[in-house]
Parts: sequence; C-alpha cells; structure tokens
Amino acid sequence: MTFLMTHILACYAAATVGAIATVVTKRQGLFTAAVVIMLVGFGLHSADLTIHIVQDGHLPLYGAQEVCSFLGWSLVLYFLLVQLRFPTHALAALVFPTALMLTLISAIAPPIETRPSSLTDDPVLFSFHAGLMLLAYGAFFTMFMAALLYMTQEREIKGKHFGAIFHRLPSLDTCDSIGFRSLAIGFVMLTAGIAFGMLWQYRRVGTLWTNTPIELVAVCTWLVYFFLVHYRLTSGWRGRRAAIGAIVGFGLVVVSLTVLRFSTGFHSLSPW
Repeated sequence: MTFLMTHILACYAAATVGAIATVVTKRQGLFTAAVVIMLVGFGLHSADLTIHIVQDGHLPLYGAQEVCSFLGWSLVLYFLLVQLRFPTHALAALVFPTALMLTLISAIAPPIETRPSSLTDDPVLFSFHAGLMLLAYGAFFTMFMAALLYMTQEREIKGKHFGAIFHRLPSLDTCDSIGFRSLAIGFVMLTAGIAFGMLWQYRRVGTLWTNTPIELVAVCTWLVYFFLVHYRLTSGWRGRRAAIGAIVGFGLVVVSLTVLRFSTGFHSLSPW
C-alpha cells in the first residue's frame, strides 16, 4: 500500500464515520466535516489516478486493483455532483462506506505486473472504453442507492412509521430525481463505452463481436437500461417501478463485474 493510498483510505474512513454519525444524530456540523474530509480524500485519489496515467500512458483500469479504485473514485464524484443539486445526508451514508470498501479492496489486491500489449499499442481507445464503462457503472451504483432510499421511504409512509428513519430520508421526489439523472448519465456513458469497446476490439482482432460472456452481459445490461429509459420517457415510469428497475439493472452490473473477475485475456481482473 502506497503512502498516498494510506491517506486516501484514512480520509474515506473518517468521512464514512462522519456520514453515519450524521444520520444517527442529525448534526449538520458532522455532515459538513464528513464532506470536507471526503473532498480531501477525493483530491488525493484524483492525484493518485493522475500519477498512474502519467506513468502508464492510459487510465489505470486493468486488474482488480485499478478497477476497484476507479469505481470508488467515481462514486465519490457522483455523490459530489448530486450534492450540488440534491443535498441529502442519507445518500452519503450509503456512498461513503461503498467507496471506502472499493478503495480498500484496491489497496490490498495485488497489482498486475504484465499487461497486454494492446494497452500500450492503443491506450486512447482502451481508456475511453474502460473509463466510460466504469463511469456508467458508478452512475448505476448511485441509481441503485437512490432506489433503496426510495423503497425505504415508501415503506415508512405506507406503514405510517414516521419515526427517526423517516425523518432522515430524502423525499420520494428527491430519490426519484436522483435515480433518473443517474440513469440518463449512466446510459449515455454505457452506450459510448460499448461503442468504443467494439472499435478497440476491431483494431485488435479485426472484428466487432467475439461472443464472449462479458460482451453478452454488457448487451443485456444495455438492453435493461434502454428499457428503463424508454419507458421512463414514453410511459412516465416513475417511483416504485423505476426503483425496482434500478435494482434489477444493478444486479446485471454486479453480474458484469463478476464475469470480469473470472474472465481471461483483455477483460481479466486477475489477480484478485
């Protein structure tokens, strides 16, 4: 574990404690401190990614160590963007621990010493493909968390349980809006990421499609989110339906990352 990563983890851990304590105590000062500490950690994390870009010549997105690190960074990025429009303490209590967990995995996962030649032969296409795919996954992570908050809030309202949890959750409209914006951003990035991936593959092997498991899962994931976007725009799918769709779509994102774990070749996350 590098000196910089140690400080990143320390910031993320402190921010996580602050975010959870805020939900318990409702003290705004704790939340402000947690966000400031997370901002410091995010800045250090961005510096760490930049150092790797300079050293490697491409985004550090090969292997479990680099993928988990980038996913953790993207989650914090989305939280900060959401916070500008929809300030909510509850979302931080979900995002911060997840970002901490992903970054911790990246810190303890062994690095990959030998990289495919395609990463150095065509680093730009690789960076666009992998970067956009993982940014899309980060958006879908955020959408999933907003869906969980929506379902919890709805359950509290239907059960007329207006206790401590109810008063710490964002409104149903806020959860729905966060979910829709995350869906829109994630779908655009997923589409672009798949397109760049097909182009990168064509440059490598002369074909756009090789029928590998990760490609099949990626297409299934795209179809699910296309379905959600389509019915959101044409049939006004909101609320519970949208939240259930977000949870189903996130399940496919988890499947995609699991398939990556056991893939070989260009899509391998080994060692783990």
